[in-house]
Amino acid sequence: KGGADVVTAYNHPMNFTKEQLSAETIMKGGADVVTAYNHPMNFTKEQLSAETIMKGGADVVIAICVIFALSFVPASFVVFLIGERVSKSKHLQFVSGVNPAIYWCANFTWDMCSYLVSAMLCVFIFVAFQKAAFVSAANFPCLLALLLLYGWAVTPLMYPAAYVFNISSTAYVVLTSINLFIGINGTVATFILELFEDDQEIITINNYLRQVFLIFPHFCLGRGLMDMARNQLYADAFSRFGENTFKTPFDWDLVGRNLFSMVMQGAIFFTFTLLVEYRFFIKPRKVNSDAPPLEDEDEDVLEERERVGRGETQGDLLVLEELTKVYQS
Repeated sequence: KGGADVVTAYNHPMNFTKEQLSAETIMKGGADVVTAYNHPMNFTKEQLSAETIMKGGADVVIAICVIFALSFVPASFVVFLIGERVSKSKHLQFVSGVNPAIYWCANFTWDMCSYLVSAMLCVFIFVAFQKAAFVSAANFPCLLALLLLYGWAVTPLMYPAAYVFNISSTAYVVLTSINLFIGINGTVATFILELFEDDQEIITINNYLRQVFLIFPHFCLGRGLMDMARNQLYADAFSRFGENTFKTPFDWDLVGRNLFSMVMQGAIFFTFTLLVEYRFFIKPRKVNSDAPPLEDEDEDVLEERERVGRGETQGDLLVLEELTKVYQS
């Protein structure tokens, strides 16, 4: 450390050297030439950590923006499903012979095609800004996998809500809010906890939270984008020291486990929707009825009953056999 005299002490030998060079140059009949060499020092650990935190915060904002945009799209898929159920259009399709599995597969296919439009628009935005953390040759396939598998996982997650709500607008608002809450809060919470790297207890809690939050596709998407950007950020920083720390983003500790979780989530959520449709969790109740035998039954009704009893129903679309309606008094 020095005071105001440092500049004077530094300039004196420099001026003396320049005067000597000028005198020699005049004697030789040439022009003054001063060549300067600059060798800046490398980043210190503190400077590197500060830059990493600053850029890491920008990556969190990018992840939040993507989650925010892609939280509205899957929530909108339930609007039409609720409308079909409330208006009995869905019931009419099943009565007409549509298989429930075919019904849900057709809905899922159409919803995925609609989601791909939004996902590709996000990809075009990333490509337009040419951010290496997402569009470089090593990271771009992982970005595509994250966006596609997010649609695969979150779309069937919305389907069970079609059995809960009767008003489409209410369902859309509630599901969008839930998507935003889980995705943004989970991603931001784990990022903030990582800043306390000197507290081992907080780091342990954060590791547990990151594993628990993997059951939500929103967190898998946001955290995957953050980990991709952080991996590229550390690789660029350490490349200044001649070290290569870049890892493939498909590594299990980076984005690999997020992708695997979303693959499993899509299959589990869609299977759960089919089980709900087939009333797997609702066992039929057996009602004991001591109804007296019918008297003065119409002849045409009696003939129809006997025909059904003989099994002559091959060409019938709907057959009701031994059905009893019990009215509560």
